Amino acid sequence: MEANTDVIEGYLMRTEHSYELIADTTWMVHDEADHVDNIVIQLTPPLVVFTVRLMAMPADASKRAELCEQLLRLNASELISGAYALDESGIIITETLQSETLDFEEFQAALDCLTMAITEHYSLLRKYHDAPEEAA
Repeated sequence: MEANTDVIEGYLMRTEHSYELIADTTWMVHDEADHVDNIVIQLTPPLVVFTVRLMAMPADASKRAELCEQLLRLNASELISGAYALDESGIIITETLQSETLDFEEFQAALDCLTMAITEHYSLLRKYHDAPEEAA
């Protein structure tokens, strides 16, 4: 059965995570247990795309280069089907599944893989996050 908005909504209810519909075919999931509160799920047949915005690119060129190398290493060694990537907002982690054959176990595994990667890699990646400037 091809996933549609009703199927995704049903899967979200089964996960017991809080979530909100933010557009016709886009949801934001909040995983309070793992402190990941911005998992965006977008249904764009034939795909279901899971995305989490992690941080802006560092301003310092050497930190940017080091971060990109670290992300490529994590993609090669730690992530099975998802990947760290760059978009207009900065660093994201993404997972893409086929909507035509999507089942609940696959849906739950995508959420679990994203939250596990973010949780496990936080200590490696936080040193690249530019601290906000102090208020005067």
